[in-house]
Amino acid sequence: MILPWLPIPSQEWLSSFNDECREREVSSGERPFRALEKWAEESGQRASPFNLLLSHLSTPAFSAIYAFFKANTSVGRDEAAPFRQTCFFYDTAFWPVIVPVLYGEHVVDPIRFVVGMPASLFHDLGFDSAARDELNAHWFDCLHHMNNTLLLDGDQLPELAGGFLAGGEKGLFAAADCLLGLPPNQKAAELSRDAFESILKGFAVVKTDLTLDDAKEIRHKLHKLVMRCAAALPAFETARLDKACGLYPDIAARYEKTALPAKGLWQCYSEAQHAMAMSLRLISGELIS
Repeated sequence: MILPWLPIPSQEWLSSFNDECREREVSSGERPFRALEKWAEESGQRASPFNLLLSHLSTPAFSAIYAFFKANTSVGRDEAAPFRQTCFFYDTAFWPVIVPVLYGEHVVDPIRFVVGMPASLFHDLGFDSAARDELNAHWFDCLHHMNNTLLLDGDQLPELAGGFLAGGEKGLFAAADCLLGLPPNQKAAELSRDAFESILKGFAVVKTDLTLDDAKEIRHKLHKLVMRCAAALPAFETARLDKACGLYPDIAARYEKTALPAKGLWQCYSEAQHAMAMSLRLISGELIS
């Protein structure tokens, strides 16, 4: 249920709430969302945090709340945005999906973050167990990616790995935008392929000591790249990645007129997103240990 818009809180209210958070040692990144909850309650709206976020994500009230904390805390330094937009393929169409920043322990149902789907189709999705499983897997891949932005933007990674992973991230974001176009832009397949390749090269730098010369020797041979990564991967991930290589158009296809079916575009994108989430899980585990 989408809630009515909230009034915009005053700067005095936000400043007072920020002082309370500082006293209680609430993390800066969590404060905008806590402020939204309290402001909604004081304005007569009682709902779950996720319903509040979905209802007010792009409203003037939340924009004002987020702008205040970005200007007055470390939020502006730590996070570029409180959410990202991805997409999901269902019933031959691509639907926007929101992935918010989450702090602490939460029970999350990703279907609640699908945007703009007609009620009858949303109902069908709710009872389509295979589609729900696919949505859940993709949403949590995106969530893990988003929650590791500090790793991608920081200096913990080797420079070469950071460059490859940053390139892969740009490709993923651009591919999602292409898929949400009307009609979906076929460029999404090329962008997803580029992202898949760049991400795995970044992973290989960290986990297999891939050098720039090694990357140049592999070039755009995806199967060969997966085999380079295989020693650092669980067998089931190697098998999945190797199978995904067959989804992507050849590198020369960018100079030809090609047309993948919509489901093929989705598979190209979702497998590239999975490669990013998997890589970050394994890399961050190594850096923490």
